[in-house]
Amino acid sequence: EEALRESERRYRDIFDNVLDGLYLLDVTEDGRFRTVEVNPALERVTGIPRSQSIGKTQEETVPENVARLVNEKYRHCVEAGHPIEEELELDLPSGRHIFHSSLIPARDETGRVSRIIGISRDITDRKRAEEEIRRLNQDLEQRVLDRTAELETANKELEAFAYSVSHDLRAPLRHIDGFIELLKSRTKTPLDDKSQHYMEVIADSAKKMGTLIDDLLSFSR
Repeated sequence: EEALRESERRYRDIFDNVLDGLYLLDVTEDGRFRTVEVNPALERVTGIPRSQSIGKTQEETVPENVARLVNEKYRHCVEAGHPIEEELELDLPSGRHIFHSSLIPARDETGRVSRIIGISRDITDRKRAEEEIRRLNQDLEQRVLDRTAELETANKELEAFAYSVSHDLRAPLRHIDGFIELLKSRTKTPLDDKSQHYMEVIADSAKKMGTLIDDLLSFSR
């Protein structure tokens, strides 16, 4: 009797204090699933008091759509005959939750799966965080695409601007060079030193301007 009490105490210490939701289900002869035990963690996360679930089937405990979904998973466990893991999103009295559930079949002396041991971890916060990360990544990717498109547009505008500036600035330079040559050819007498200096300054400045235009094009590219 003392050994039995100690075994029960150890069992209750674990069952009542573990942070994951624990529950035991009996598999009835007609294939229904009746709750045998639930721990406090499962009561807290589901919002269903232990008194409302013990000895009752899923149809008597949770909404019809939830009962239909969980019963499908329980039947899968019974048919498989080995532990399975599932992710379930359920609407419960405490709200919508996402659970990672492990279902473990237990057999009686005849070998029939007569009980299911369930372990459910509430992963709602983790799933929401993952979804938020995915959303932020998608938003970031879209922002990168948008900025890249803006940059490409800006580069095209810059290229068009540089081409326009180059074209518009080269035309007067060509005129300057051309008219200097025409002026030289029309001058019958040699130019004095100062006039010659002026001509050289004009020609040299035109060449420098041409170099600046080339540099502007290189820089824009």
